[in-house]
Amino acid sequence: MDSYAVYDTLQAYKINHKLILKLTENLDDDQLHWKPMGYNNSIGFNLWHIARWADNLIADILKEWPELDLDLGEPKEIWEQESLSEKWGFPPILNPGGTGLSDEDADHLSFPAKDELLAYLQKALFRTEEFIEKLDSRYPVSESLNEQIHKTILEIGRNLYYYIMHHCRHLGMMEALKGLQTGKGTAGG
Repeated sequence: MDSYAVYDTLQAYKINHKLILKLTENLDDDQLHWKPMGYNNSIGFNLWHIARWADNLIADILKEWPELDLDLGEPKEIWEQESLSEKWGFPPILNPGGTGLSDEDADHLSFPAKDELLAYLQKALFRTEEFIEKLDSRYPVSESLNEQIHKTILEIGRNLYYYIMHHCRHLGMMEALKGLQTGKGTAGG
């Protein structure tokens, strides 16, 4: 890896989040929940999954490293704080981030209306951006950090980059699903 490469994690997340939200702008509930024959993931599923991953990552980081002292409130997922599993009628036990579902279980999830699903997504995405902003502000790259904090920041950075790649993969899936329905995605504007 090139040690002189400039990475702007916050900017990358903001661009990705903007693209994810833009994709949903002209979709109605039916399009959001539509699945092609033989396929079990809708755009709605992908949006929920992205939100759950982001939500879980930040809660886990806050729990694991409280010494970061980033003032982001309770180290608990929005998903849990708002009891969304119960409100949406989801199975009581889901792995963190909504993973571990069989194809059949994923196919049977019933997502709420677009506005409610997007409200959760936006909260999770905003919290991720807020976390990165506060982390960057509290621990600027230009400052010397003790070895343990430096290792922690590197570990968090690796996780953030893995998650943004994961979000991009799901954005691509949603682009394809939207394209199948509308004849075009949102790539290129």
